Amino acid sequence: AWGGQHAGMRKLFTVDHGTNGKGPVYFGWNKGGNLLACCGTNRKLTVWDRQGKVIDQKTLSNPGACMGLDWDSSGETIAVMQQGSPVVVLWHYPGKKLENLETGLKDLTFMKWNKNGPQLAVGTLKGNLLLYNKKTLKKMPSMGKHTKKITCGAWSSNGRLALAGEDRVLTINTSEGDLIDQIQLKLEPINVQFARMKNEGNSNPNDTAETTISVNLGGKTLLLYDTTETNESPYELAFLPKYGSIMSYRWFGDGYILVGFSSGQVIVISTHLKEIGQEVSYVVPHSDQLSDVAYCPSLQKGASIGDTCVQLFGMEELSNIKARDSDKYDLDSEYGALARMEWTEDGQILTVSSRNGNVHTLLTKIPVMNDACGTRVLYLTSLREVCIKDITAEQDIINISVEVEPSFVSLGPNHAAVGMNNCVWYYHLPERGSGMTAKATQRTYSYSVEAVKLSNWYAAVVSDGKVTLHVIDSLETENSNNIRNDMDERLQQKVFPEKEGTDVRITSVEMSPKFMMYSTSHGSIVYFSLDDWTIISEYRTPLGIRAVYPNSEGTRLAFIDDANEAYLYSPVDDSLCKVDQFNVNTDKILWDSSDWGVFVGCDAKQFTTYVYSPNTRWGAKCSAVCKMLPGKAMPSDEIKTTDKPGHFTPILVHNGGVVCQMGNGTMPIVSLNTHVNATSSNRVVGEHVQQAFYNCLSLNRLEAAWSYAQRLSQADCWYLADRALHLLDIPMAIRVYRMSTVQQPAMVLALTELLHISEKTLLLGTWPCSSRTSTRRKTTS
Repeated sequence: AWGGQHAGMRKLFTVDHGTNGKGPVYFGWNKGGNLLACCGTNRKLTVWDRQGKVIDQKTLSNPGACMGLDWDSSGETIAVMQQGSPVVVLWHYPGKKLENLETGLKDLTFMKWNKNGPQLAVGTLKGNLLLYNKKTLKKMPSMGKHTKKITCGAWSSNGRLALAGEDRVLTINTSEGDLIDQIQLKLEPINVQFARMKNEGNSNPNDTAETTISVNLGGKTLLLYDTTETNESPYELAFLPKYGSIMSYRWFGDGYILVGFSSGQVIVISTHLKEIGQEVSYVVPHSDQLSDVAYCPSLQKGASIGDTCVQLFGMEELSNIKARDSDKYDLDSEYGALARMEWTEDGQILTVSSRNGNVHTLLTKIPVMNDACGTRVLYLTSLREVCIKDITAEQDIINISVEVEPSFVSLGPNHAAVGMNNCVWYYHLPERGSGMTAKATQRTYSYSVEAVKLSNWYAAVVSDGKVTLHVIDSLETENSNNIRNDMDERLQQKVFPEKEGTDVRITSVEMSPKFMMYSTSHGSIVYFSLDDWTIISEYRTPLGIRAVYPNSEGTRLAFIDDANEAYLYSPVDDSLCKVDQFNVNTDKILWDSSDWGVFVGCDAKQFTTYVYSPNTRWGAKCSAVCKMLPGKAMPSDEIKTTDKPGHFTPILVHNGGVVCQMGNGTMPIVSLNTHVNATSSNRVVGEHVQQAFYNCLSLNRLEAAWSYAQRLSQADCWYLADRALHLLDIPMAIRVYRMSTVQQPAMVLALTELLHISEKTLLLGTWPCSSRTSTRRKTTS
């Protein structure tokens, strides 16, 4: 795997105690995960973007240290609670202004926004409650909701508010503060959460109402209370003493709970009625201390913090949770012991806080975004950094710090492009070894850009079914022979399709050094010459075309139509060749950069290798590579596929290796089963020789098969001769028949008479005689 230096977690930025003040610090990500807010003992409310740039900073006027911070459901307003202050400070992103919310209450102890509504709940030391509606600006006090300090609470997805406090009472309330239900607790509550407990009676997958309340009771047990079964006693889950105290827990998946203990152990328990409280799995990420746990649905990973260590663990298989060293991040001890953690919604960023006022933001998932050009790949190594790597040299060519967190990237022979919304940055790539940095040119369009494709000097910009073709940088290419200098500015930009007012949409576009190729919803394949600045070929098919996949030069183009069938198109003679045994689930095609006749179809579960043979006894053929059966000259009907590992995104294929990108930044290579030992004849020995021989036959690599045939039996050599005749490779067939193990002089003489025939049709006309002769010789030998 390449890109190992980018694997695992990496720090994006740190907000230290110089900004937050020494002591407890509160932080939170807004909805969407674009803004991070922090506030600590020095009363500075700071808002950051994902890259660590300060968006705004305000010093709060009230003297007390921050005691709580929470974003509202819209992701635009922050509420801050301060020690000794009756005021809740609201910061609004639009306008970046502060607003003081006078609660009229003393000694605030709890504060939480509604998950999906405009209400803010505020609790006090004496058990009073205030509900503030941000939309109507209405305040609704509820005095005596609890008899003692309200310490914790939570909102459900449907607007129910659960509160608990030192009076050991759990209350369930409406969004207006009206009491629905209450139960007495055995121990003091520490944390309250809403979730949905799995049971057979509520198996509707569309019903996601959070009807279960869970409470951490003094770190000893977990209470589960089903609000739909008020007549039933709550479940109380106890744990083995060796685990220690319950420090943190998170609901996830279909009724499972991730529980972290003071001993450093983490377990998964089930709330399914038939197995409620049973331990499903466990992991020990920390040796002696744990502060918090978290779960990320998009990554299917859990996380825990203990002392100064952050540990991720894979949870794809709940019965086998794994905590790898590569998913561990140790912070310097000077930052202090870690206290709390929170993931962004997309799982890309994990933020942790320490007890002495530091906040660390870690990159846990790199956006899977890439492109390829030849044997070079471009991929993200951080939120604002891309790397270009040559897969044949197995080394980085250049790392580029980009201007934005891109939504798409592109790689061409001379440029790289990144963009988002209506802006694209084009980076001219310096010559390798020059030591120069990539020079950026920004271009703003009047429309939102979906993708960009690059040739040597041109860019094809895709937006809403249209493509704009233009010179990347006119100043850069003034003296280039690749650009027609007599072209005025009007001719150096063109919009496709050319006919205005039609319902034709461009469904796919690709670039080669000489052509721009695109397909349409009406079934057209169009070749546009970049040298002549005109359309040179247009081929129409009966059905619309989903996507086109040309080889590097554009001389062959594979496409998938709306019927999920695939074809190969040649712009030279407008010939079409259907791809036999095509997998209808294929979502991407990649040409092998080292073998002109091989391409790979990719779907969610596997890779399928296809071979194009322009000259066979039946004309041009393209089909999936099938398994070769011993004793048979031709392949079987069983397709030889390669399993695709989960979370692998294929980028390019080179010599039978599929280069992929993973979310942790690594670039693993998946070796295709069809290419095993097919490229290393000098190192293949023993029983692997025959396997390599048959793989070479399947891939039409007759020269490589010849090198293996000299170490095999007479029967195997016959198969090579038959394959050579099938592909109309007369010289190879003669070579095989001359071998000492075959010795067929009659066949050599017969085939020698065909060497002068260059016309393929005439050669095919003589083929039946040669085929029967071959069969007869095999039978009588």
